Amino acid sequence: MMSWQLRGFSWFSRQFVKRWLASVRGIPDLRDGFERHARRSHISPPLADYRNGHIGNKPVKWVSCGPVKNRDTLIYIHGGGYVAGSPETHQHLVAHLCQALESEAVMPRYRLAPENPFPAAIEDIIACYHGLVAQGRDPARFIIGGDSAGGGLVFSLLAYLAKSGLPKPLCAFALSPVVDFTHAGDSIKTNADSESVLVSARIAEMDQMYLNGADPADPEVSPLFADFPNCPPVLMHVADQEILRDDTLAMQNHLLEQGADVLVRSWAGGFHVWHMLVGYVPEARAALKDVADFIKAQR
Repeated sequence: MMSWQLRGFSWFSRQFVKRWLASVRGIPDLRDGFERHARRSHISPPLADYRNGHIGNKPVKWVSCGPVKNRDTLIYIHGGGYVAGSPETHQHLVAHLCQALESEAVMPRYRLAPENPFPAAIEDIIACYHGLVAQGRDPARFIIGGDSAGGGLVFSLLAYLAKSGLPKPLCAFALSPVVDFTHAGDSIKTNADSESVLVSARIAEMDQMYLNGADPADPEVSPLFADFPNCPPVLMHVADQEILRDDTLAMQNHLLEQGADVLVRSWAGGFHVWHMLVGYVPEARAALKDVADFIKAQR
């Protein structure tokens, strides 16, 4: 049964956040809104530590929360439609995971569209991966995670690693990932009204900013069409009422066809990346615990 907290936030998001996303004009306003919301409302756990840094020449944010007792490295890729978001908008979520895992995380500050369209973002993620390996970190202890657009980049990185014959990470997880720029799934239309956050009518606009003429069916753009031999265990979360539901279900089927170990959790009554509400709704806390438990089971 959906909690009264999630029910209330779902109503609030549909009435205010979704309407704002439908009407906001200009990428600067969108980005500023994301950052202001994060500063005002996101709840970090006690002992959360955030440090800006570089891996090679690429900017990153390091995250930890309390003692770091495990040698795993969580590479977390933030969402934001490839045009907004930053480590600052998602660092609280990552800190909660670091606390549960007793591990350290790194968040690539990848370049955003439209100033830096495809393939800038995945180039930066790949550079971060190679930089961590160059530091002496064991890629077999990497955990690759992300949400929304960042979830799509998780799979783009996994496809790159498989294609290049590089060691696979310990495991991967993706929260409501974007994996299909052809938008073949029905949920982008059938869930347009039930979705509490994303605006289906603006998807094409965001796509154009990121793709900049690239083929939406290119496997490097849409990882749903990529190959995943020797794929690590994967966990995906999705809400049954969101417009990206079918991206997750299609990716599940695609990975299963290639012999991957895939687990999908679907939340009734949730909305796009409800995990961001950790500290407010029990479903967010439960979802992050599920992610942490999945990772611990792979160690």
